Amino acid sequence: PPRHPTPTAPSPLICPGAPSPDTPKASYWGHMAETLTDSSGVAYKRPLLASEFSATPGKTLTIANGYYDKGETWGMITVDKAGNGVSGGCGRDYLPSVSNLQTLYNTWPDNAMRSRNGWPMTSSGNNNVSRYWWAGDYVISSDGAQSLYAAVNLFNDGNDIKTTTSTTAYYMQTCLASPRRAAASLTLTLAGQDEATGIAKAKKGEQIAATVTVKDAAGQPMKKVMVKISRGTSYNRANSAASASGATDDITLRNVMPSGLATSLLDTSAKYLYVETDELGQVTFTLAQDSTTGLKTTISAATMDGSNLTDSKDAIFTVITSPDTDKATYWGHMPETFTNSKGVEFARPLLRAELSSTTDTSGYLANGENWYTWSRYPNLYQDSASPCDRLGLPTMDELKTLYA
Repeated sequence: PPRHPTPTAPSPLICPGAPSPDTPKASYWGHMAETLTDSSGVAYKRPLLASEFSATPGKTLTIANGYYDKGETWGMITVDKAGNGVSGGCGRDYLPSVSNLQTLYNTWPDNAMRSRNGWPMTSSGNNNVSRYWWAGDYVISSDGAQSLYAAVNLFNDGNDIKTTTSTTAYYMQTCLASPRRAAASLTLTLAGQDEATGIAKAKKGEQIAATVTVKDAAGQPMKKVMVKISRGTSYNRANSAASASGATDDITLRNVMPSGLATSLLDTSAKYLYVETDELGQVTFTLAQDSTTGLKTTISAATMDGSNLTDSKDAIFTVITSPDTDKATYWGHMPETFTNSKGVEFARPLLRAELSSTTDTSGYLANGENWYTWSRYPNLYQDSASPCDRLGLPTMDELKTLYA
C-alpha cells in the first residue's frame, strides 16, 4: 500500500516492496537495502529519491511498469554536481570508478540490479537513460587527446559505457560507502636526469626514456589512474622562446605504454596526451625532438582523478653546431677538441662572446650562433684576445688533414 494513503479504513497488513527504500520520504513502504556490496567487497549506497536530494534535482525519474516499481520518484544528476558533491552529489572520491560499476553489474547482471535489488532502471522509452550511472573517473578517447565523463549501464550490459564531454547530461548516481583510494604521490622520472636539477639531456636524434609512477598513501602502486602528459614552451640556452611555428619544436612521445600509441606529436604547448597507469602504477614513453635547434622543454605529468598531483622535469635536446657553454644561444654538444688522422689535436672555435675582447673582430652568424672573424691576419696571433699565439696556429697541412 502507499506509505501516505488518503484517509480510509486502516490497512490491516503492510507488505513492503524492494523498489522503495525504508524512509518516510518514500511514497510506498519498502525494504530496499541501504547498501549493496559487490563481489570484490566494495559497498554502494542505494540511489536517492528526488525528495532526499539536498537541492531539487534538475531531472527526475518515475518508472511506472505496473505494481512492481510504480510510484517512487528518483533524482537524476549532472556529472559536475555529482563530482563536486553539490546538490546531492556524491563528490568525486565517493563516486565509483568505471571498473567498480562493472564489478557491481557483474555481481548482479541481466536486470538483477532492478529485479533483485529494486534499483530504478529500465530500457523502456525516455526512461532508458536510467540504465546509466555516473562514474567518478574518466575514459580516454581513442586518440588520447580527450578525457571523457563516463556512465556505465547497470541494467543489461556492464560493458556499455556512455561517454560524454557534456556537463548538462543527466544520469543516475550511486555513492560509495567509503571513499575511493586516492593517489598520494606522482613522480616523473627522465632517464639520465641530473639528481640535483632534474634535467635530462640527449643529443638531437636520440630519445629520453620517461616513467610516470603513481602510488597511494601506503606506497602501493595504483593502476588505471588517468595521467595527463603535457609540455611547456621550448626555450633556447639564451632563454628565448622558440617560434610557435613548431618547425623545430617537435616534441614527440613514442612507445607510450600501456596505451600502445606508436607516436604522439606535441609540437605546441597547447597539446597533451592522456594515459592510464598499468598494473605497476606506471606510464612509460620516450621523448624526442628530432628537428630541434638545441632547446629545453619542461615535460609535466598530472593525475586526473581529483588528487591534483603534478611533477615536471626539463628535457634538453642538444645540437652539434653549438658548444656546451653558457655563452651559446642554443644547447649544444660540440666537442671541445678534434683530432685529425695524424693525431694532431685541435680546440673548437670560440664564440664571439667567449673572447675577452671583440676588438678587431666581426660577428659571423652560423646555425644560430655568433662566431667571429679577424679584421686582418696578424691580429689572429698578435691580439691578446686571440685564443691562439703564432705557434698555436695549425699549419696548412694539418688543416688539410683535419678536413680529409
